[in-house]
Amino acid sequence: MSGTETHLLLAAPGTRVLLVGSGTYAAGSLLPEVDAVPGTVADLGRCLVERAGLDPANLTTLVDPATPMELGAALVEAAEQANPTCSSFTTSATAWSTRTASCTSPPRPPST
Repeated sequence: MSGTETHLLLAAPGTRVLLVGSGTYAAGSLLPEVDAVPGTVADLGRCLVERAGLDPANLTTLVDPATPMELGAALVEAAEQANPTCSSFTTSATAWSTRTASCTSPPRPPST
């Protein structure tokens, strides 16, 4: 490899990224709504594409999932498509959490 070659972190084939943002909450929640979440998720996605080499087709965004099941389904889908890297970035009103992990699909039970 020459000294001028660049390898961008998310340019590898099979990379999938799921960006999740939560800025609205259930009625009665003590957490304030955060109007900036959709824009923050979009901006972070753009940065991952422009600066880290992510193929836009490999980026999924989810803002204010209606249920934990919706979030879980998106995570499962991203993990099943990822080979070998799956990244999940989560933002909310009270915390910023960035987690990057190698995601592998659990073994499927044999068909009967």
